[in-house]
Amino acid sequence: DLLNHSPKADPALITFGIAETVPPSGDGGEYAFLRNAAPLKRGEQAFTNYGLDKSNEELLASYGFAIPHNPADRIQLMLHKPAVGKQPDHIRAPELFSIERDGEISLHLWRALNGCSSHCEGDSEPESEDELVLQLRRWVTPSAVAALRAALGMKLRKVFEASCRLEDQARIKTREAPACSDIIGNVRFYQEGLQQVLLAALDMIDQ
Repeated sequence: DLLNHSPKADPALITFGIAETVPPSGDGGEYAFLRNAAPLKRGEQAFTNYGLDKSNEELLASYGFAIPHNPADRIQLMLHKPAVGKQPDHIRAPELFSIERDGEISLHLWRALNGCSSHCEGDSEPESEDELVLQLRRWVTPSAVAALRAALGMKLRKVFEASCRLEDQARIKTREAPACSDIIGNVRFYQEGLQQVLLAALDMIDQ
């Protein structure tokens, strides 16, 4: 971790390399070079970008930090694909679906909630908004809506309960070990992002 993360940094313009060359100072050895998009002012911090498509869940699990209002935050749901013929349930491969920060729920997820594969036979990919609306009217059934609302509501309740526990722990740990405040703050960003995505998805279902 040579640099801190910033979503404003352009990773395409930042390159790292090792060169076994002797710099003008005459010191030998290996050197890491960084190229940034624009000159930095004296004392200004240089940032990298760990990836614009990484949610706080990924950032926290892989790198140990999270950012507030991360546009890549999402909720992931895993559903079993429908059985083919007499295929046993235990060998049906699960399928992963994402609900993004805007709360929009894909046609593929609605199909899966009705027990169909995400790409059902007889349903071509909608080529216009009218076709999409017709397919949504077919697949957004009362049972699918109830199942999804219940699943998301359960997730939201668990996130809310975890947030309450975090706040209780924060009051104790930050007094005992001030360094814990950074960790707690990152976990708080992660939990807030989950809540925001879930609330947006539930609002989309109501609409």
